[in-house]
Amino acid sequence: MPCSYVAGCSENLPETALEREIPELPTEVNFIYNGVEYYSKCEVIDEEVFIVDDEVRKTLQLLNENPNLCMYITPEDKIKYFDSFEQATDSLHYI
Repeated sequence: MPCSYVAGCSENLPETALEREIPELPTEVNFIYNGVEYYSKCEVIDEEVFIVDDEVRKTLQLLNENPNLCMYITPEDKIKYFDSFEQATDSLHYI
């Protein structure tokens, strides 16, 4: 599952915009879905990011297709995905 990263410059941009650093491309992906923690290394080829682990790549593709997807970032900076807002609130014990 490649993730495209495009960077470009324009002469019409203010000088401060041109001086910004381009963010580094990810070298790994880590998230929790349905109580399972997923982790994979990523490879960067021609400025595209490829997820190495097939199961992680397929799970992210499934999540990407879910129009009701809900993401929660824990206080420890872990990413948790839920199939819906309702599932997230039930799981996180919110009223």
